[in-house]
Amino acid sequence: MGLLLTGMLQFAAVQSANAQGGTENDNFLLQMNTSTGSQTWGKGTCGWNYSLFGASVTEDLCAEIVWAYDGTGNDSLLCDPVTMDLTGKIALIRRGVCGFSLKAYRAQQAGAIAVVIINHYANAAEDGCYVTGMSGLDSAAAVVIPAIFVCRDVGEVLDAAIKAGTTEACFSLPRMYEPYTAYHYATPAEQVDSFTNIAVRYVNRSGFDQTNVVVKVDIREPGTTITSLVMPIDVVAADQDTLVMMPGYLATAGIGKYDAVFSNNKYTEPRDTVIGSFEVTEFTYATDNLVIDPLGVGPSNQQFIDANFFIQSGGLCTTNDNPAVATYVTFGLSNVDSVWVPEPGANVIGITIYNADADSDGVFDLNTSWDDLAAGQIGFGSYEFTGNEGVDSLFSVPVTDFNGNPLNLDANGAYYVSLFYDGNLAGTGRAVRFSNTTDVNYFDYVGLLSTPLYLGSMFSGWSGAMVIQRLELEGFNPGSSVKPNLLADAKISVSPNPAVDQVRVDLNLDQEGQNVAVSLLDFTGQSVRTQVVKNFTNGTQITLNASDLPSGSYVVWVRTAEGSTMKKIMICH
Repeated sequence: MGLLLTGMLQFAAVQSANAQGGTENDNFLLQMNTSTGSQTWGKGTCGWNYSLFGASVTEDLCAEIVWAYDGTGNDSLLCDPVTMDLTGKIALIRRGVCGFSLKAYRAQQAGAIAVVIINHYANAAEDGCYVTGMSGLDSAAAVVIPAIFVCRDVGEVLDAAIKAGTTEACFSLPRMYEPYTAYHYATPAEQVDSFTNIAVRYVNRSGFDQTNVVVKVDIREPGTTITSLVMPIDVVAADQDTLVMMPGYLATAGIGKYDAVFSNNKYTEPRDTVIGSFEVTEFTYATDNLVIDPLGVGPSNQQFIDANFFIQSGGLCTTNDNPAVATYVTFGLSNVDSVWVPEPGANVIGITIYNADADSDGVFDLNTSWDDLAAGQIGFGSYEFTGNEGVDSLFSVPVTDFNGNPLNLDANGAYYVSLFYDGNLAGTGRAVRFSNTTDVNYFDYVGLLSTPLYLGSMFSGWSGAMVIQRLELEGFNPGSSVKPNLLADAKISVSPNPAVDQVRVDLNLDQEGQNVAVSLLDFTGQSVRTQVVKNFTNGTQITLNASDLPSGSYVVWVRTAEGSTMKKIMICH
């Protein structure tokens, strides 16, 4: 998955490439109708994904779907002009050889009103359910019809149906979409609280005002129990898109998966029933859905370079009336083989834990950037990858407070578990890709971003993906946990604290001649100063200029072959 960001904060480079609107923000169902029945697929893994070019789907679109062929022997690749007549039809096209937008443009030239592009078989890492977003290259600005990408499994069903006879495909807009269930998909049993943010979006597409609308959610609990919640709405105006908040719910059925099945009394087609899920776990907080999506998520190398070789992601965790102790953070990497370099200290993933209400005023501090958290960093961990980790293998890394003590979480608090990577010491410009799952719906219910992402600016997360960055509570058994390569306190001194114009870092390492990287991080998570010392010798003082930095809390992040560590420091002018 590429860097396609959504939410309250948008990425200008993506928006400029999306002049026509595309199908990125669409939530329709792909429906196939044949003489023997119909089948539907939603947006996401094992279904379809968006384009960043062409038109958005604003009303139901139905037409015969056919294989489209060009006139050069490349068959359904559609890299060359099309000789067949596609007027009024939806064109089915194979991925490969040329850009997505050129394929769509060729079909459009032949009269097609929409395009479906099927994934290829060329990449063994992409299984039958894999989907990707389609960026626009050549001809993108000229495409004015909607286009989507489907996985191989869906493509094979469409292919078989077309071969069996006339087949209709529809882009069908649902009247209910985006089910919401919690601040985090997974919640430890001891931290389960009354869910007051179970919700769904309801759209009146009837063309006239609707009265006495009733939205219902049936929560299928582990076992056989179903708990139903109902929310009546007196009037929903024509074309109105309404966020419907359901009554509060407390998960009392214990550990397991809960499915929230939303329906309503006005629309009863299959597309109008949507499901949101959450899980109660023994010890795990997770904003991801606990099912790994292959290939990971990350920026392009150029986007990483433009962000000064720094990326940071976060996931929200909230506590109930009980305090807790956090012990591990679980995550994975999907491209360590290409990011790893033979440079001691360069292959480090940093972990930080932030208190989202550092001033304890009852108001969560994160609104627009991690700078809002000020002195909210309460704990850390570190993992140095070897380059031999399996793709998307998950590992658990211990976390502590800054004194090496257990990391205590207050009752009724909000915390961010955060992963970050600084590629300055590696010097390759290659971006790390974090393991991920498919998307989970979260909304800005109380001013909190559930999955903030920093990449030169703050964003609300990745489109279509959720980074795996789980926080594990005391009692969690990590199994094959990794021992953090922490630099001993006796080997580092940071002074003065508070600093005025300079931050001095003194190291006393066992082995001289190694390379050392020292960064000063502000509380956006950004590296504001980085110094790399080649062939370090003891007695060499590393000095970071702080004279032009705003007063506030900072973190000194040191990476060496003997370990890495973080030290909090104040800068006061």
